[in-house]
Amino acid sequence: MNKLMMIILLGLVSQTAFAFQQTDSLKIELDEVVVVGYEGNRSIMETPASISTIKADQLYLFDNASLLSGVNSLPGIRMEKRAPGSYRVSIRGSSLRSPFGVRNVKVYWNGIPFTEPTGSTALNLLDMKNVNSIEVLKGPAGSMYGAGNGGVLLLNSFASTPHTQITSAGSVGSYGDVRYSGAYLRKMKNGTLQYRYAKQKLDGYRDQSFLDRETVEANGRFIVSSKSLVQINMLYSNLYYGIPGGLDAVQFADNPRQARSGSVDKNSSVSHESLNLGATLDNEIMSNLRMVSSIYTSLSTFDNPFYLIIRKRAERVEAFVQGCFIVHELRMLQPSLL
Repeated sequence: MNKLMMIILLGLVSQTAFAFQQTDSLKIELDEVVVVGYEGNRSIMETPASISTIKADQLYLFDNASLLSGVNSLPGIRMEKRAPGSYRVSIRGSSLRSPFGVRNVKVYWNGIPFTEPTGSTALNLLDMKNVNSIEVLKGPAGSMYGAGNGGVLLLNSFASTPHTQITSAGSVGSYGDVRYSGAYLRKMKNGTLQYRYAKQKLDGYRDQSFLDRETVEANGRFIVSSKSLVQINMLYSNLYYGIPGGLDAVQFADNPRQARSGSVDKNSSVSHESLNLGATLDNEIMSNLRMVSSIYTSLSTFDNPFYLIIRKRAERVEAFVQGCFIVHELRMLQPSLL
């Protein structure tokens, strides 16, 4: 009887050991991640900085209407929304308060500065269709892009594997939510061309929480020689959204869908129209030295009627910003990567 029990026990042990030797079915090969925001194109394992990346398939995995969920999936980054068209981004807790947009964080779109000279960034001017990937430099590592100890967001709208195609999409949702977009991408022998259009309208759950945004994008990349690359970018955005304001406990219990007193009468809202133009020349001077020259300009109109309960009066703010800047940048490259 003891011999029989010993044989059964040995059999169970051998089967368990065999099971542990089976190949893990969840083991997969991961693609190498190459970052461009820190001293040229390098593997993320070779970059001496804290960097996170997220691609288009990951962004649309969470939400196809906003960058909020996708950005919040990255460690150390917090993106907030106070109204249908108002966003704030904090990197490692650097959320300095600002009237609108983003402060203390530099934002670049296709290599062109999207942050205004004042330090504020109207991230809400971008539609989801205008972003194909995001690269985030956290903390002091982003100082190579200028002042701002929060970090840097590098937004890219170019397709990772471009090919000629025509796409369109549309959706209808609750509370008057209507979205539609179209894109034309053309792959040529010496470069690529991209055209995108996106429109979004939303009535909103609360009074004065509407959103109306329209974006038009045109850009291209062209190889002019074996050592030179030219990139051009154009982005037009027309944004109009309401600000319902906060409610106290009594107002919320009475009607959670109402706007703050005076917001509807005074049309508390933001109207922002912007045109961004830029061109970049990437030229390889020597085997381990490149010079990147950029010229860009932005034109915008901003209208923000709002209501201050403390002062019991309405105020209106209008501004027009225009600028033209030329930037030269030298980048040392690793010979092994050329």
